[in-house]
Amino acid sequence: MIIKAALLLFRELNGQKQLLFVKTHGRDFYIFPGGVRDSEEDFESILHRETKNNLDIEIENIRDIDISTGHTPSGVPLEMHLFTAIQTREPTAKNEIEKLWWMSRDEALRNKKDLTPIALDKVFPLLKDKKIW
Repeated sequence: MIIKAALLLFRELNGQKQLLFVKTHGRDFYIFPGGVRDSEEDFESILHRETKNNLDIEIENIRDIDISTGHTPSGVPLEMHLFTAIQTREPTAKNEIEKLWWMSRDEALRNKKDLTPIALDKVFPLLKDKKIW
């Protein structure tokens, strides 16, 4: 099983709340920024490392949202620990990240083919139920 810390970064643009998705080099789907847990590494350390290395930002006020379980697009069991945080500036794609895509909920639902099943089937309903997005 893959255990991942996933960061849900939001911004407001033209009156719409947008969520950040990232595409890593060589992958077909946009995912949430974050990283895989190595051994007993704590999730906040993962988020700080990955956002600094791959988005060139610092984050603060990290807040635990929930855990979603499912599978990667290739079928590997996945446990995603979901967090939100405040970013210090606009992120930029670097290192592992090829592209950034800020999407409103409606835009994300129109682009389902570009998103992972766990995002669509587990995370989106969770964010709706919690009135986050």
